[in-house]
Amino acid sequence: MPPTGPFLKRHTLIGQQIDRIRGLLNTIIGANPFNTQKLETADMSYKIRDLTEFADLAPYTTLQEITDDQRANPPYGTNLTFLLPRYIRCHHEAGAGARFRWLDTEESWDTMLLHWAEVFQTAGVTLDDGVFFAPSMQPALDGWLALESAARLGCLCLPGTGLDDRACVQMMAELGATVLCCSAGDAARLAELAAQEKLEAVAATVRLVLLGARGAGTAPAERESLARLWPNARVCEHWTLTEAGVVAFECPARLGVWHIFEDAILPEVLDPATRQAVEPGQSGELVLTTFFRTGSPLLRYRTGCLVKTAADSPCECGRYELALEGGILGRVG
Repeated sequence: MPPTGPFLKRHTLIGQQIDRIRGLLNTIIGANPFNTQKLETADMSYKIRDLTEFADLAPYTTLQEITDDQRANPPYGTNLTFLLPRYIRCHHEAGAGARFRWLDTEESWDTMLLHWAEVFQTAGVTLDDGVFFAPSMQPALDGWLALESAARLGCLCLPGTGLDDRACVQMMAELGATVLCCSAGDAARLAELAAQEKLEAVAATVRLVLLGARGAGTAPAERESLARLWPNARVCEHWTLTEAGVVAFECPARLGVWHIFEDAILPEVLDPATRQAVEPGQSGELVLTTFFRTGSPLLRYRTGCLVKTAADSPCECGRYELALEGGILGRVG
């Protein structure tokens, strides 16, 4: 069953975030060259009073800074708080215009696995499910996290690594997959191919299609199409970034609304022109600070993603974490 609470109230979340920012700053100042230089330039210490002071003093981080730093200081750049033996995982991003690597410690990896477990549990995944992972999932951070998290939950994991689409639908039919983790494009292709191949068992058995957001949320028309292609399944989304970790999951009560994992991330939604926080119900650029990827943290990272904050808090599901209407709406120019 999806988690039903009780969930942290807003004032408790804010107090937790202040404590975690102070702890993060105390750890990285003097130890992490990339962020120490930025914070010393801003004349900032870990003794911040509140989130407003943090937003006023802390400089932004941009993707260009990250890629420039890694090119100048290969292979990992200088956003490293610890010596290399402390890190256990390396993942890379090779999308259009951005190539970089990101390291994780055992602690940060375990934290992301816990958040992925919440993604699964909120979507209704149980240990009785057979979870099929489309080949496109595996190169990305979310694919590795999803696979390991599903195994820890006790699910039967069915990786499609190296398979073509026909082999994927045959495997899903033969093994009775009940959950499909994939991209929106994968979901459409696999459903259409299963119908062509007369593999009715695939659409009949799959009860959940869990989509990884890739650059933008799934458009309403595309979701409607997927709902027709997978008539027995709920279609929902999640969002993981290589550089920020597990960011958001879809609300179980409101279709197309995403919640940010505010226990691990401080989100800000800022007017692109004024750089001031927008009012509830307004749109702006999503800016993220990560608490638990201490080995390679992000401070006020400008994602470039246009989002719209939900006006109501708490949400219908009972959560007080920031809710985004429609997920990622586009890019900020």
